Amino acid sequence: MLFILLSLGLFNTSHFSIKSMYLGVLVGGAIFGLGWGITGFCPGTAITALGELSKKALVFVLGGLLGALAFMYAYEPLSDTVLFEPLGGATTLADIHNGKNPSVFESHSLFVAGSISAVFIGIALLLPGKLK
Repeated sequence: MLFILLSLGLFNTSHFSIKSMYLGVLVGGAIFGLGWGITGFCPGTAITALGELSKKALVFVLGGLLGALAFMYAYEPLSDTVLFEPLGGATTLADIHNGKNPSVFESHSLFVAGSISAVFIGIALLLPGKLK
């Protein structure tokens, strides 16, 4: 919904602080997504499951906290590496769609994001049949 409102110019983004994309976000997101996929918890449902004394939720929450702690200590040594070099300018999908900020990385971002989404949707559709 937000993307649609941004595309139509019906939402004021002046209060948003859009950051540049960098490799560290992709690596961190992959690690986070892997933990999410393995456990089946998002952070909110994990906290709720802790109320039911779920061991899997406890492992998920502790893993998240330990990961945050590890990142806190690793940030300074990693801050001068390729993980923190911007991959493109600060932009939104709506900006890409409307032809603003057309750097090479950004002009292909929508295609790449759509392709990755299509692959995962395909896997999600095929996986239940493989599990039977």
